[in-house]
Amino acid sequence: MQREEYSEELQHLNKMSVKNVPSRITSLGLLLDDESLIQTSGHIQCLDIHLYQVKHPVLLGKRHHLTKLIISEAHPSCCHLGTNLTLIKLRLMGFWVSQGRQSVKAVIQPCPVCKKINALPFEAPTGLQLPVHRVNLVHHFLQVGIDFTGYYWVTVNGEEAKMHILFTL
Repeated sequence: MQREEYSEELQHLNKMSVKNVPSRITSLGLLLDDESLIQTSGHIQCLDIHLYQVKHPVLLGKRHHLTKLIISEAHPSCCHLGTNLTLIKLRLMGFWVSQGRQSVKAVIQPCPVCKKINALPFEAPTGLQLPVHRVNLVHHFLQVGIDFTGYYWVTVNGEEAKMHILFTL
């Protein structure tokens, strides 16, 4: 994966020349480990608590499929708590993603659990005026609505009779 994404940096780190150093090497402090993996020299090198993999995380390409799979695995393990915590989890796992915030956002955006958690409730629009015919005062039974439910067969004094039920408004 690193050969595909960082071929120029990998060639330069293998040669160890001082001329024409790619800007990514100087800005991220890239170095090669024993297995020829590109790692970054982080800002917490003097910290005794963390492991070597946290101090010198492996560099991952932002568009590579492996990077997306690693982000997809880290995201649920931090309880779907968003971009920042997923990025922190990746760094604690020993990975540094170039343009990490954008890469993590792109991977967790279609997450259905996050969409459900972050969904906003429906808010009724404010400032709507009722129509005139709804607020004018009118006399009772000026307009009447009738609801016909049909008929029922009812037994009255031993005889069956057809009864209609009407509701008025």
